[in-house]
Amino acid sequence: MGSPGNLEEVLAKLEIREALARYARGIDRYDIELAKSAYHPDATDEHGPYRGNAHEVMDRVERGMAGIEACQHQILNTLIELDGERANVESYFFSLHVPKGSKVEEHSYGRYIDVFERRDGEWKILDRRVVVDITSCPPRAPWKYEDRFSRGTRDRQDPSYGILRR
Repeated sequence: MGSPGNLEEVLAKLEIREALARYARGIDRYDIELAKSAYHPDATDEHGPYRGNAHEVMDRVERGMAGIEACQHQILNTLIELDGERANVESYFFSLHVPKGSKVEEHSYGRYIDVFERRDGEWKILDRRVVVDITSCPPRAPWKYEDRFSRGTRDRQDPSYGILRR
């Protein structure tokens, strides 16, 4: 059985991972308010050409994502170093974007370099820097079973909103 300090550390890391998942879900479902919920109001974000207050950056990302037919962000390896009410976090990601009418998929592999801070008992991003390590744009090819599965949508009509509160 671990000590109470270890349990607090585990809970903090779970809350940080939950915030990362909210961000990815918000972007993928085109629910920018959900993506913003991962950031403190005064957070900063260096997101490619977009830099500044994270909530304003997310508004710009929302406009930029309007031309995207489908996208998916996967958070992979996550290293979290806790330091009191702050945490330094590196999360590897894979993102897929399919522009409307495009014959290619845009793949990005990179990392989110984040500083999280706990305020009022909630862990959220205080500072984010998006680092892209590898990109590619392979051609799209239809999958022969595509029409046999439910399709995700980039709005609140997506099937996941039927079971999740956010």
